[in-house]
Order: sequence, then C-alpha cells, then structure tokens
Amino acid sequence: MNLHFSPKKNFGDALNPTLWNWIFPDLCNVFPDWDFYGVGNLLKIDKDSRNNNKKLVMGSGYGYGKPVKITDEWNFGFVRGKLTYKKLGINSSLGIGDPGSLIPLTLQTVKRLLKVNAWEMS
Repeated sequence: MNLHFSPKKNFGDALNPTLWNWIFPDLCNVFPDWDFYGVGNLLKIDKDSRNNNKKLVMGSGYGYGKPVKITDEWNFGFVRGKLTYKKLGINSSLGIGDPGSLIPLTLQTVKRLLKVNAWEMS
C-alpha cells in the first residue's frame, strides 16, 4: 500500500508513518497497488486520488478543495467525521473518528517495552 499524507509539516500528518507502521507492520509491502489514506484532510482531488489504484480510507477527512469522486476503487473503514460523510455522500453507518487518537496506544506500548528492557538490563 502507498501511504498518503500531506507533505505539509504539521503534527497530524507527521503521525502517519509512525502510527500506521506500528498498527500494520510492512504496510507499504502489502497490496502495492493500493493507496492508504489515514490522518489528515486527504479526501480532495489531487494527482494521487485520480489514479486507478484501489483506495483504503482509515480515518481521513475532507477539509478543503474539491472533494474526491467516490468510485468502486474507494473502500472505507472509517472517516474523521460526519461532515466528511455528508460532503462525499457515503454511507454514514461506518465508523467515525480521528486516527490520531490511536497514538496513546503506541506510546503505552513503548513505555511497557522501556520498562521491560530497563528491568532486564539491571
């Protein structure tokens, strides 16, 4: 999968590689002809949204620009909020949430690993 996130230097978009590689190790090596949309306002028309790849959306939202045209290539796990469902005209029975909220889970795991390693080293 090709991980898509904004090249702009902001905290939310910078979380994408860390978060998704922690949840789905080797994400980029699985299904190389798919595009993955995670944290950020990515559901607008751009060069990546116009390719013929299958697309998986896990928490991305619509924020500005012209919204993507939903076709059979688009698959949704969840989007960031109700406004995204409305703007894109997709099924609102799917989940809603910001994937950035998963970061505390990764931090808890890191803390546990550090405690175990510190105990083993003493």
